Amino acid sequence: MLTLLREQMAAAGLTNYSTVTMRWEDAIIGQDIEPHDVVIAAFSLGFYDLAAALEKLDAAALRAVYLFWHAGEWRGPGEMALYRAVLGEEAAMRKGYPDYIYPVNILHDAGIYPNVRIYHAGKDTVYESVEEAARTWAARHSPDLEDLTPIREYFDRVLSRNETGGYVETTVRPTAAVWWEKDDR
Repeated sequence: MLTLLREQMAAAGLTNYSTVTMRWEDAIIGQDIEPHDVVIAAFSLGFYDLAAALEKLDAAALRAVYLFWHAGEWRGPGEMALYRAVLGEEAAMRKGYPDYIYPVNILHDAGIYPNVRIYHAGKDTVYESVEEAARTWAARHSPDLEDLTPIREYFDRVLSRNETGGYVETTVRPTAAVWWEKDDR
């Protein structure tokens, strides 16, 4: 992700950004990172102490904070069926990350009343083959899995071919943009 960010910023001729390659929980505002006008956290709120992480995001922002997170289930129905088939019902019952309303409630309790906009975000992931898609999914969810047959079957059904022969997985999910400006308080 950092490589892509750097490439795109260079292509646009922009240099007014910075990155920190450490755990957010370990970063000290004013020491490891200076406050910035705008702070963005996109799909990265998987903290044990979310309230502390949100407080630190707010402290790091001089003007505004923007959060992007999923709204509702973080896996679509098809992927949930695959998840159940491969990992079992008990694993599927673990919901994963809570959706956007959880950090919104934490912010509310802290006296921050953010704006929220729900939209549908689409993403295409391109693989060289059905096999690569199956191996990638297995590596993320169950690295020790030996029988990839149900995963291959799933991706054989859901992937489409693009003009260059790649295999494309298209996902569209409800997403929440949550933001607040510091002078709104």
